[in-house]
Amino acid sequence: MAILRVFPRRTSHTPTDDRAYIGLPVPGHVPPLDDIDQIHISCTFTWDTRTAYELQQAWSRYHPTVKVGGPAIPNTPPTAFVPGRYIKTGITFTTRGCNNNCPWCLVPSREGPLQELSHYPLGHTIQDNNFLQASRPHIETALTMLRSLGQQISFVGGLDARLLTADIADLLKTVPIRQLFLAADTDAALKPLEQALYHLRDLPLRKKRCYVLCGFAGQTLDDAYARCKAVWELGALPFAMLYRPPGPYTPYNKNWHALRRIYSSPIRTMAYHDYRD
Repeated sequence: MAILRVFPRRTSHTPTDDRAYIGLPVPGHVPPLDDIDQIHISCTFTWDTRTAYELQQAWSRYHPTVKVGGPAIPNTPPTAFVPGRYIKTGITFTTRGCNNNCPWCLVPSREGPLQELSHYPLGHTIQDNNFLQASRPHIETALTMLRSLGQQISFVGGLDARLLTADIADLLKTVPIRQLFLAADTDAALKPLEQALYHLRDLPLRKKRCYVLCGFAGQTLDDAYARCKAVWELGALPFAMLYRPPGPYTPYNKNWHALRRIYSSPIRTMAYHDYRD
């Protein structure tokens, strides 16, 4: 089936082929649709839901079959992961779902508990929601696949620091790591993060990154800065993520966006802390 995929916005994971389009159709620049069977509006973020349905209406002027789906759309029927279709080629999932029930996360309600996939596409970037919740045989099989690629590997879904033992750290380091992400979504997460980073102490700072949830449950800007600083002092590059609840886009003022700018770019983070790599 020939599908034109339309995305509300471009991100680092958005496909770049000639059948991936961003935003509203622009008269005179609409791609050829004669051989297109369906147009799919792919919506990842809940705050883009309204935009996704507006895109459906707009693209319906050009094609009779325009569907809306994606992680942000409730009751979207599950489909098999096709590499390169809705996420850039090279990114893969070896598991879906998560056994945690964090109050800020939609994964358990959308994907359910962790499910190990027996077959998955090759990819140098692991996007699993909780890769380390998988069984030891599954992790070892996935790492064997990654070693076979002969490329640097990224773990971007967020590795659960509580599960990153010395043994697991040694396993992870059997692949050439480009970068890995941990998480410190609460102050209580800092202690297991410290232990995980100790096990990863021989990796360079630039390879160790950490998602830091900011603005959830009334967290103040000062508190957010403090946790980002704590992550930095433990030996990882903080990646500040402003909490967005389901529903309409939640605005943050310029001071919050200043925090986000400092703690989303490794170069800006290191400059802010006057660090020389």
